[in-house]
Amino acid sequence: MEVLIGIVILAVGLLAVLGLQMTSIRGKIFSSSLTQASIHGQEGLENLKSLPLYKADGVTLDDPFTGGSHSQADMGSFKRQYQVVESTGYVTIRYTVSWVEKGVDHSTAFSVIKAR
Repeated sequence: MEVLIGIVILAVGLLAVLGLQMTSIRGKIFSSSLTQASIHGQEGLENLKSLPLYKADGVTLDDPFTGGSHSQADMGSFKRQYQVVESTGYVTIRYTVSWVEKGVDHSTAFSVIKAR
C-alpha cells in the first residue's frame, strides 16, 4: 500500500513537471518568433531611415515616403508592412511585422520620426 501511494505521488509530481516543460517550450517558440520579427522590423526601419526623403531631381513617384500604407514581400512566415504619415517638416514611419503562430495572429511594430 505504501509503495502504491508513493507511485501515485511520484506520478502527480512528474505530470506537473511535464506541464511546466510544455509551457516552457511554447514560451521558447514564441520568444524565438518575436526575436526574429523584431530583427526584421529593425532592419526594415533602418533601411527606410537611410533613404533620402526627396530624390535629387524632386521626383517622388517611387519614393517610399509618399505617404500611405505599403506592403513588402513576405519573409517566410512574417508579413512586413510600413505606413508613412506626412507632417510639416517631418514624416512618421511605422513599421509592422506580423505572423501567425498556431492559429493566433501576432505582430510587433516600430516607429520613428524622420525630419525633412
